[in-house]
This record gives sequence, C-alpha cells and structure tokens, in this order.
Amino acid sequence: MSRLRYGLAGIEQAVGIERLFHRAELFQLAWRELDLAKLLEVCINQCQAVAEERGVTVEPQLESVFTTAVPGQLQLLFANLLSNAILYSHSDDTVTVACGPDEYGRPLVTITDRG
Repeated sequence: MSRLRYGLAGIEQAVGIERLFHRAELFQLAWRELDLAKLLEVCINQCQAVAEERGVTVEPQLESVFTTAVPGQLQLLFANLLSNAILYSHSDDTVTVACGPDEYGRPLVTITDRG
C-alpha cells in the first residue's frame, strides 16, 4: 500500500512538473520584440472615449523604441496606468503619454498627469 501511495504521489509530482515546464514554454513563446510607440497608440485609442467623456486631453509624444515583452501583459499595464491617469485628472487637464530612448538608448515610457 505505501509503495502504491508513493508511486501515485511520484506520478502526480511528475505530471505537475511537466505542466509547469509546459506553461514555462508557452510563456517563453509569448515574448516578442515590440515597438512601444505602436503599443501605446493602441492603449491611447482604448482610453480615448473615457478621456473625452471626462474632458481630459491625451497628448501623445511617441518615438519608436523597441523592447522584448509579452504584448498582452504590457498593454494591460500601460492601459491601466493611462486609465488611472485619466480618471484622477480634472476636466480640461492633459495627460501626456511619451516614449522613446533614454540617454543610454534604453526604452523609456512616461505617463504624466496633473491630477
């Protein structure tokens, strides 16, 4: 009986490890090189209706700069930051969305509000 339990536990552990490796492989496959300017344009378009409704201007200052990331996750992050900036801004305020290389050539993204 104890051998059977150990055997089943070993199989369950092996299956769990296999699932973990499978998820890691899928996660790694999802990484891509992205133009942050294009990704941020999508986020701005997603949030534009809310910005107009609240009387907030979204000012893009986008320069192409590339990074490697999981597109959906990064888009979700930027859309969340942008929507928060819009929601906490006053009517007639401006939210600036900027990207480009920093002084060392690394990608730099800023979402600036005055709220």
